[in-house]
Amino acid sequence: MVSGWLSRERLLAEMTNASAYVHTAAWEGAPVSVLEAAALGLPIVGRRIPALESLAVPGLCDTPAALAEAVEALRAPEQWCLSQRASRLLRERHQPQAQVQALAELYMSVRQATLRIWPSGSLTRGDASPHS
Repeated sequence: MVSGWLSRERLLAEMTNASAYVHTAAWEGAPVSVLEAAALGLPIVGRRIPALESLAVPGLCDTPAALAEAVEALRAPEQWCLSQRASRLLRERHQPQAQVQALAELYMSVRQATLRIWPSGSLTRGDASPHS
């Protein structure tokens, strides 16, 4: 069990010996430790907080009782395997190349929407409205 800040090396050493990662913080700005757990293939159980929802962490819990039940459920080998697969999918979604691809697709969709609004492709300071 880890409570509080650890160096990355120490955290990875602790997580390497873990069978699951349980994230209980009520607030988190950038949950890098969750991505580290996913990189190690650990099943992840966490509280439903915006930072974990933004990462699309599966199976987030709304109450402490639900969190405890989710941890207890990991004792069943089939549930542990399902949670580990979900963790691996999380890792794949957040690999650098996947992030580059998602960002490129977003930029392309914005560019295409812009061309529909301003077909000439020129967007200058004078183009305050597509109808001007």
